Amino acid sequence: MTFWKGPGWRYHAERQTMADPAQALRDRLEKRVADQTGLTAKFDFTLTFFIPPPDRTPVPPEITTPDLFTPLPSQLGLRLEARKVAPRRS
Repeated sequence: MTFWKGPGWRYHAERQTMADPAQALRDRLEKRVADQTGLTAKFDFTLTFFIPPPDRTPVPPEITTPDLFTPLPSQLGLRLEARKVAPRRS
C-alpha cells in the first residue's frame, strides 16, 4: 500500500482487501470508517482524491482532484455513508 499527498491524495493498493483502505481512510480522516462490503478477495487499485479541510475553508482553485466521495463510486463502485454511531465505551 502506498499513500501519498500532493495536490490531492493518491492511494495505491496491491493485493488488498477492502478492510485495508477502510483502515487507511480511518487514519487519514481521523473518523470511524467501517468496511461493510462483505468482499474478502484481494484487489489492485489506485484512488486519487482530495480531502476537504474540516473547517470548510474554500478549496484552492489549483486543486482539481475530486473530493473523496467522487472516486469511490466512479473508480471502485463503492460509497461512503455517514452514520451516527454510539460513543465508544472505555
